[in-house]
This record gives sequence, structure tokens and C-alpha cells, in this order.
Amino acid sequence: MMMGYTANLTINYRSPLPQNTDAVMRIFLKEIEGRKVKLVGRLESEDGKTLYSEASALYIIDRSMRKIPMKVSL
Repeated sequence: MMMGYTANLTINYRSPLPQNTDAVMRIFLKEIEGRKVKLVGRLESEDGKTLYSEASALYIIDRSMRKIPMKVSL
């Protein structure tokens, strides 16, 4: 298990999300620089036509973690 801390989280709301609406959240790894991990995300309709919100985040990996494992599963 990797321990990390949220240093910054920004959310921009783009469109109202109606109740009982299915949505898709997409998270993308933007950059890893030392212990800093930058992610971006989107909450959108299933067909991708409506963007409900966008987010960016900066996480700091705990110092006790000597090396960030670079496994990516698709």
C-alpha cells in the first residue's frame, strides 16, 4: 500500500449533474516528479458529450516510500 497526502485539489464544475444520471469518471496520470504525483480527471456523461466537472490534484508520496512503483495496468 502506498501512503500519500493531498497537497492540492482543484475542481471546476462545468454542468449540473441531474439526479439518477449515470456518469463516467476518467482519471489520468499527468506527471510523476520525485515524490510529487499530478493527476487530472473528468466527470462526464456516458457518451462523452456532457462535461460535468474537471479536476486537477497534486499528491505527495510519504517519505517512507523509497521508490514509487511504476506498474500501470490497462
